[in-house]
Amino acid sequence: MLAMDFVALPPSFTATAVAVGGASAAGAMVGSFLNVVAHRVPRGETVIHGRSHCPACNATIRARDNVPVLGWLLLRGRCRDCGAAISARYPLVEAGCGMLAGVIAGAEVGGGDDALAAWCGHAAVAFVVVAWSLLADRGHAVSRTTVAIATTLAALAAATVPVLAPLPVGCSCAAHVAPVGCAGCLLASLLGAVAGWLAPTPGGRSAQVARCLVGAALGWQAASLAAVAAVAACVGRSAGRREAAGSLASLTAIVGWHPLAWAWEAVCRWAVS
Repeated sequence: MLAMDFVALPPSFTATAVAVGGASAAGAMVGSFLNVVAHRVPRGETVIHGRSHCPACNATIRARDNVPVLGWLLLRGRCRDCGAAISARYPLVEAGCGMLAGVIAGAEVGGGDDALAAWCGHAAVAFVVVAWSLLADRGHAVSRTTVAIATTLAALAAATVPVLAPLPVGCSCAAHVAPVGCAGCLLASLLGAVAGWLAPTPGGRSAQVARCLVGAALGWQAASLAAVAAVAACVGRSAGRREAAGSLASLTAIVGWHPLAWAWEAVCRWAVS
């Protein structure tokens, strides 16, 4: 038998692969939960307890059939008990959330010890946007109280966790340094939320609340990027599709957070030079 020498993967590549893989798996599980939210909330049902069940025969879904994406594929899109068709929307949402979480992790993995905190914060905002979009697609409007609570929590996280600090309001400092303190972060979050709420773009209320949340978490620059993306995504679409595309366009600002920060830093340096 011949001995084989295996070439070790570079640590950076290995770390990225592990982070993206783990984040994708976690994101798919969150997507499975968001499917439950989108199904139960419009019906006034609780999402805190109670196992998932088939809407047709009310049979409890077995644990092995509840694995994100894989469970649907093994069942061939049908209930194990009654044979009723299970919408392909469920695995698509799970796979989409997994991909979204993986992309965000890939962008954050170079952030050192703060990478996990950055991923948790930015992925949480992205998942809330997805949840609101799914609810809007089911005809369920997110309440103002829910929007206010989510926006406030995003602003507080941005003000208290340095790695989640939004981009500064102006060009008084570099974007990645952001030595503006808690008050400066809260001001940036407030202006970001207002900019996201007032941006005159298509997409309906679901897109508006999504931009408001993104602005509070990342700053007015990200809200502006989301607004531009909403316009591009909504061109030539029907009213219903414009609403979905407009709210999901906010994810562009989250996924493109690092390029946006680098671009803003370049603008700041040019402006103060």
